Amino acid sequence: MTDNKELMTLLLISYVSLIAERNAYGPGDGFEYLLYDEINGKNNPLRIVYKEEADEILSLMEETKTWVTFNDDTGMFDAIDLGIWKKKLGNART
Repeated sequence: MTDNKELMTLLLISYVSLIAERNAYGPGDGFEYLLYDEINGKNNPLRIVYKEEADEILSLMEETKTWVTFNDDTGMFDAIDLGIWKKKLGNART
């Protein structure tokens, strides 16, 4: 990972973590699924993020080609390749 991509990925993880905390989501609540749907236009109007936050998160996601998922083993959010996330998302909805 380049330094810039690594920094942007860490920023994405931090951003998602802070928004989860602000909205009182805890481990296992599936926050990353709710947020992903919200920033990708599934929720209108937005409920968990402001438009500016959604735009920033989308920008980071697209630039890094990553998303954020909760790691049960570490109890923290981790980066996941966007392609792998989309497969995981598809499997979770079938």
